[in-house]
Amino acid sequence: MKTKHFKLLTLLLLTSLLISCNNENDNDIPDSDPQDNDNNTELNITESEKDGFTIVLKDNSNAVSFAIETTLINTFHNVYPKMAYDFNPNTPKKVYVIIDPLYDGVAYADISKGEIVISSNYINEKPEDSDLFTHELMHIIQSYPYGAPGWLVEGIADYARHLYGLNNAAAGWSLPSYSNGQHYTDAYGVAANFLNWIKLEYDNEIINKLDSNLRNETYTYISWVENTGYTLPDLWLIYSGNPIGDIDRTIYATLKVSKENIDGANSLEGSLKAIDGDTGSKFLIFDYPNDFWMQQELSEKAIVNKYTLTSGNDVPERDPKNWTLSGSDDEQNWTELDSRSNESFADRNKTIEYTFDSTTAFKYYRISITENAGASIFQLSEWRLFKKK
Repeated sequence: MKTKHFKLLTLLLLTSLLISCNNENDNDIPDSDPQDNDNNTELNITESEKDGFTIVLKDNSNAVSFAIETTLINTFHNVYPKMAYDFNPNTPKKVYVIIDPLYDGVAYADISKGEIVISSNYINEKPEDSDLFTHELMHIIQSYPYGAPGWLVEGIADYARHLYGLNNAAAGWSLPSYSNGQHYTDAYGVAANFLNWIKLEYDNEIINKLDSNLRNETYTYISWVENTGYTLPDLWLIYSGNPIGDIDRTIYATLKVSKENIDGANSLEGSLKAIDGDTGSKFLIFDYPNDFWMQQELSEKAIVNKYTLTSGNDVPERDPKNWTLSGSDDEQNWTELDSRSNESFADRNKTIEYTFDSTTAFKYYRISITENAGASIFQLSEWRLFKKK
């Protein structure tokens, strides 16, 4: 914590006024008297408090107009308290905003500091796009622990911009309707429109529920089924006007592996990432052994005649190459169902489907990966079991 003191001499008064400014977010932006912002002109700092919510805006560029600053402050006071009330009452009551001439992007939020950085070049060129600030304010409210699916994080933030934004029409911004080639993992507006559709069609509280799940680290692939009755891929198929897909047997499965990530099953690259429904996450182990296996225990015996594997985001030498899929009812006696050799993945986070003939229901399914593509490390983003329709 840093504390700075500034003595501000007022020539029009007979006495001097001492204002003590305390910055609790360690980013060198001092608080100022909201009734006396002129005193901070040389510091390019404006502070405004209303109804218990405070914005501290610092213009490092010294080039943003008073009108733009006023719009940002008004946006903060109009949308931030509403979003806080609807999503996260425990969100920080003070937000720091830096107008940065060196940042070459658009804007970003640093939730650890309660701070938002906006490019001065961008906001000067497109002052009507002020609701980019609404999007970033939603990130402060989200404050999800690291590891939340990125597409969903950005989708919820753009949904918030759609719902609470003040100037979207003037900026020519709106949620995009569905078009061929889109996928929910495109994030931002594509994901936001998809979420809004789910809200209207299935559960009016779905976005608030997902937001709470993500913040409390209770979000799972099952969340979609519990709230809508459909898996996430099936929801996308319905949204895009296509028939729903094969039956996902992995939804209620539990996972066991012969070797775990050094930080545990629930860690950032733990084994549970292999069945979390997010192809952007992955399971990883060091010192990969050629007798390695993963096993799913289904909630009840079921026929499986299709499975998918999704490659990781890192080098292809870590991908599986040779494996055998087997089924069992007692974890002792195994029936071989499918075997593959010299397989490869054409791209990172690439999902490949494998089908085989089977009419026998099993309780346990095990994939024994006897060889990867050559590295001492093994990775896999996703392994899912299906019953073909």
